[in-house]
Amino acid sequence: MSTNSSSESNVVTIDVLKANELLSDGQYRYLDVRTEEEFKNGRVDVGDVLNVPSMIDTPEGRVKNPNFVEEVLQVSTKDDYLIVGCQGGGRSLNATIDLVDAGFKNVYNMGGGYLAWVENGLPVAVVTGDTQTGPLISQNSILQNQHSFSIMNTKSSLESQIITIDVLIANDLLHTGKYRYLDVRTEEEFKKGHVDFDGVLNIPNMFNTPEGRVKNPNFLEEVQQVCTKDDHLIVGCQSGVRSVSATVDLLDAGFKHAYNMGGGYLAWVQNGLPVTVVTGDTKTGSLSPASPLPMVNPSIVK
Repeated sequence: MSTNSSSESNVVTIDVLKANELLSDGQYRYLDVRTEEEFKNGRVDVGDVLNVPSMIDTPEGRVKNPNFVEEVLQVSTKDDYLIVGCQGGGRSLNATIDLVDAGFKNVYNMGGGYLAWVENGLPVAVVTGDTQTGPLISQNSILQNQHSFSIMNTKSSLESQIITIDVLIANDLLHTGKYRYLDVRTEEEFKKGHVDFDGVLNIPNMFNTPEGRVKNPNFLEEVQQVCTKDDHLIVGCQSGVRSVSATVDLLDAGFKHAYNMGGGYLAWVQNGLPVTVVTGDTKTGSLSPASPLPMVNPSIVK
């Protein structure tokens, strides 16, 4: 997990529907940063797809690929248009940060990752030896509209057991009044701007310390002080990394209706959805910033 909030703010996160649109145009290439095994089990099937793992599985656990940027440069240039994706949206954010820091100019992070891609019924292929079979689509549809999503059934990791929805679906659900938004960013981040809905909660799952960002040991207890395990929660952070971990923790603790919001607050702002800023005890909003994020190509991003 990246602890550099300023680097995160330089990343443009798009949802899977926008990613599919851009890939279909032929200008963009898809960079899958999952492991080779994950890639072979199923991958995006649109246009030119690359597989360069940003993390490597070892007997000691998953560690960062020290040659990631160099391996990407073997198959692309810093001027190429890339959409970076992983399984659930965590690794791709960190990989995109590394590429932007290395001088890549046209890189987008795909919020929600391969799981969100599959659950929106977008084309995928499975690699068997040198043979690809596809397309495949998800079967367990939960919400039937233009941004449908489903329960994730792949058991390759804890990430795959969560439901990731995009910011447009999150906005729709929050409008029903049945869902509450749980913002797991720090209090400082929250005050600078947050989702503008009644009943928004702010309970950080990570704290900034002189040694770096560390997990809040009381996160679950603090959530249970203001929620029950039957409440319907949409969990969000700055860009979709911390919220994955927080949602996994909530599900493991017995929360029944916790959804992860892919892309986080940055994607929320990028889509022009309502936000508010806290100044002291005063809130100002709703706000729709004219230029909420640095854009690679503003004409083609929502």
